[in-house]
Amino acid sequence: MRTWLPGDVWFETRIDLPQGIEPGPVRVAAGLVDPATRRARVRFAVKEQTVQGWVDLGVVEVTEGGDS
Repeated sequence: MRTWLPGDVWFETRIDLPQGIEPGPVRVAAGLVDPATRRARVRFAVKEQTVQGWVDLGVVEVTEGGDS
């Protein structure tokens, strides 16, 4: 993480989601979490973060996928 630079990054990848998440728009936030507490522990060097340390990444569209 010490080599990460600020700026926009675009990537497209398949992510397996937990059961029960329905297709549709989902708000996503990022954080580096403590595995014991599951809370954001490391602050990103951006102003756009919550008091709890999460960075809002916007909305993604969850779609039904198949095995590929």
